[in-house]
Amino acid sequence: MKVDSKVINAREPYISTLRHGDYTETFLTIHGEGCEDPLCMHDRMREQLQKLNSGVVRMEGVGLINTSGKAVSELRYCGDCRDCSLREPDHDGVRNCPVSGLYAHTISNAKLQPVWLGGQIVGATYEDDFAHYCFLNDILPELNAFIEKQTEQVFNRLEAALQTVGMEFSDVIRTWFHLDNIFDWYDQFNEVRHRFFKERGIYDALVPASTGIGGANPAGVSIVGNLYAIKPKTDEMRIRAVPSPLQCPALEYGSSFSRAVEVDTPTYRKLFISGTASIAPEGHTVHLDDIDQQIELTLDVVLAIMESCGMEWNDVTGAIAYVRDKEDLPAFDRYCERTNLSAESVVVIQNDVCREDLLFELELAAAKAKH
Repeated sequence: MKVDSKVINAREPYISTLRHGDYTETFLTIHGEGCEDPLCMHDRMREQLQKLNSGVVRMEGVGLINTSGKAVSELRYCGDCRDCSLREPDHDGVRNCPVSGLYAHTISNAKLQPVWLGGQIVGATYEDDFAHYCFLNDILPELNAFIEKQTEQVFNRLEAALQTVGMEFSDVIRTWFHLDNIFDWYDQFNEVRHRFFKERGIYDALVPASTGIGGANPAGVSIVGNLYAIKPKTDEMRIRAVPSPLQCPALEYGSSFSRAVEVDTPTYRKLFISGTASIAPEGHTVHLDDIDQQIELTLDVVLAIMESCGMEWNDVTGAIAYVRDKEDLPAFDRYCERTNLSAESVVVIQNDVCREDLLFELELAAAKAKH
């Protein structure tokens, strides 16, 4: 059914392009605005994709959850948005869709193949001159299992999907995990992840960058997993964990991820920064109850990581800012206005962060061609 929508002050798409060899990678971010529904956002994304002679490596909806942490949306679950139960009313009665934006990553001149698991397509794989690449999206556990068992199932299914395309978990450079009711069981999640990494020898190889964030899902399970894996074809590609100049390693306080991961080839570099928040060098939360100061420290940390890798803010290909409280959603834009930093590459959404005293978290990816 067609849904009539009104777009209020919709921003122009944020488009970043990386050209290397015979390939062109394009990264697009579509921001939802006002009362715009997901179908209208999808139309705008489709218009942009039609201009590119590229294959879509990855496309996802970036969701906005309500204050109870139970409403979340992905594009493919949206139908007749006028009757959609995910459209939560705000304080003045205006109904807004919980999808905040769409993100797409495309590449030209590369043959994309689907990744199958259990009779379903769960991702895509492709290659360029330097490596094989694999994205896996929305890997789910069984609904009727205990929380720890669901986490084990997600890690095992991620591994099984990688093995269908000749990869292992040691090839993973970046992960994302959405945990329903994250405050209740983030420690248990970390225990399962630690055990899995130890059994697979991940600590002897590369510990991936990661985001662990709150968020329910339409399947009703406790955890959803996503990952990006790279299997180099040549020694010319180098992949390394990047430390944070302003924070301790997350491993020191029991969270198994690298602050960032850099991919370096003769023609381009990419940087993947984990979910980053207002954490002191010793590992504790700072600037309690102060959203503006937490944002400022988070950006100081992120920009310091980028600078250590020779990258700048205009190299960002896509980013998500997570804000714990709905009333603080405008805070990131305030920071950008105050510091003259462009907010166009960042989708801001409401999600519970991994600690109840953290009000803000930022993750991003950046890329830069070598000339």
